[in-house]
Amino acid sequence: MRGSKVHLREKQLAKGMIGFYLDYSMNGKRKQETLNDLRIFSKPKCQEEKNHNKYVKGVVNKIAIGRELELLNNTYDESVQYLPNASFYNFLESYAQEKNSSKGNMGVWMSTMKHVKDFDEQATFKQVLSEDWQNRFQSYLLGIMKQNSAQSYFSKFRCAIKMAHKRKLIPRVSLIKGIPNEDVVREYLTIEELQAVSNCSCENDTLKRAFLFSCLTGLRWSDVSTLQWKNVSNSLGKTLISYRQQKTKWVEELPVNEEAASLLGERGSDEEKVFGGLKYSAYTSVALRQWLMRGGVTKNITFHCSRHTYAHLLLSNKVDIFTVSKMLGHKNIKTTMVYAKFDQTMQSIAVEAIPAFGIA
Repeated sequence: MRGSKVHLREKQLAKGMIGFYLDYSMNGKRKQETLNDLRIFSKPKCQEEKNHNKYVKGVVNKIAIGRELELLNNTYDESVQYLPNASFYNFLESYAQEKNSSKGNMGVWMSTMKHVKDFDEQATFKQVLSEDWQNRFQSYLLGIMKQNSAQSYFSKFRCAIKMAHKRKLIPRVSLIKGIPNEDVVREYLTIEELQAVSNCSCENDTLKRAFLFSCLTGLRWSDVSTLQWKNVSNSLGKTLISYRQQKTKWVEELPVNEEAASLLGERGSDEEKVFGGLKYSAYTSVALRQWLMRGGVTKNITFHCSRHTYAHLLLSNKVDIFTVSKMLGHKNIKTTMVYAKFDQTMQSIAVEAIPAFGIA
């Protein structure tokens, strides 16, 4: 058999960015593998961009090395050299960097790494595969955070173990049952509360417009904060938003009503952000809370509650669950059913729809 060797190649992309792909041959056949979402600035203009380039180059080099080891094992049919005594934390750190597809996703992986490090940084693969270690790690997570946060981090742990097996670092997958999700109260604004806060001033007008726009469109913070004017079009007097969801990577086309369109403001250049200067910070959260309180809203409302509000508005106005699912950009109807469960208005409408038949 011929050998296989992985070459890391660069590819010039639009907007002054450089992407990467792996180029290798196996059994005489050439293959290419694109490293999606890993790109650098061709001409970094500031220290932040230079740091970004350094970080991404480190990630892609680690991926290239890992692929070469995998290909060598497959090509030469060598006996797999499992690494039961290798550091699980080191593998988790490397794998987490590969999963850097979005800020939100990366944040969960970084938090998972921190908790594994705090719990048992020196643990080997052999140790973390034991039922005792996993039970203790679960108890540790549940002891310092809410159940749904613990569920998220333990899920990442399970994902890492499965990938370690796929990459032949461990001989088997041995996992205890995951942590179940707990039902939580999903706060939202009623139409009356929306009307009240819309008439109140906010020290950050861009934040106010973005929040109300999300309440009327269901766009997440990640999508609202990155929305550009090139994503906004008008046809036959109707406004349409075309964008790629940061979370799911799905391309969506969303019609926008006149009230939501009025919140967009004066049109700028295609590459300009619609809600320019909108940044997630402690200041933003405080400004949002203060504005809502001026309108008499004392609920624990975050920006993401605007998405809950959108779902509530649709359901309470008798929009069917399948249409709501499409409007929210959900992949699975089960995700949308969560909103139907917490929306009491929809339940009341359903009960009232039962015709009276004259019980004596």
